[in-house]
Amino acid sequence: MNELNQTTAWLHALLSKARDERGFSVSSEQLWWLVGIVAIVGVVMMALNGYIEGLLAKL
Repeated sequence: MNELNQTTAWLHALLSKARDERGFSVSSEQLWWLVGIVAIVGVVMMALNGYIEGLLAKL
């Protein structure tokens, strides 16, 4: 019985270490902010790219 308890404790310690996700959790609000910021940056980059290509076409 003691050996079973030791095995169970070892298995619990091993699995809890594998499931440790500290530092990697992101809330859904943070995820949506990130998606929004990336979308805004993408739109700004496309606008700047179009503006610069328009200026270069005039040369």
